[in-house]
Amino acid sequence: MSSIEPSLSLGADRDKVLLHAAEIVSRTWAEFDAARDHHPEPSAALLAVLAEPMPETPSDPIESLDLAAEALDSSLTQARPRYLAYIGSSGLEIGALGDLLAHSHDPNLAIYAGAASDIETQAIRWLAQFLGYSSDFGFFTSGGTISNLTALAAARERALPRSRVTGIGGHRLALYCSAEAHYSVKRAAEVLGLGSDHVRAIPIDEHRRMIPGELACGYCR
Repeated sequence: MSSIEPSLSLGADRDKVLLHAAEIVSRTWAEFDAARDHHPEPSAALLAVLAEPMPETPSDPIESLDLAAEALDSSLTQARPRYLAYIGSSGLEIGALGDLLAHSHDPNLAIYAGAASDIETQAIRWLAQFLGYSSDFGFFTSGGTISNLTALAAARERALPRSRVTGIGGHRLALYCSAEAHYSVKRAAEVLGLGSDHVRAIPIDEHRRMIPGELACGYCR
């Protein structure tokens, strides 16, 4: 291997590559304005690239962007009209631009990140006001699965103080949830040491509310 490693920067081609990426995004947004009749399959050329071994030399950034655009276009894209398979957000143009800017800086929110942490605090406060919550303290997570895990970890600590330090030991804790709760609740019980056998899925009524009376019907075993 050469003693001089290639730079990870795009160097002199940076503006050229950025403009090409902007053209792809603009074209993609325009395509999102109309539904399409079928979902495209990956081309033979793309499948051939995906079957290649790990490269030892850099790839051309323009070609890589084109391949990425094709791969994304042949993936499940919720942003297209009449795509009704999932409940996730379809995304907004301003959000895509915000992600680009954020990824350019790549702030770390692990502890405190200056203005980025202050923005998180403000967004939480606004969200609480919008939803009518009395508390305006919290954190954003990467998704629903981590949100459920974090919330249940806090609930475990409340039910069994210091369990985050000492573990649950010989204690048997139960987790009550709706019969239609997301599967991540069961996964969280496994990760937190509660055990999936101790997850109690309670039947719901026509308004999707847990039925209190069902708690005495064998679910508290």
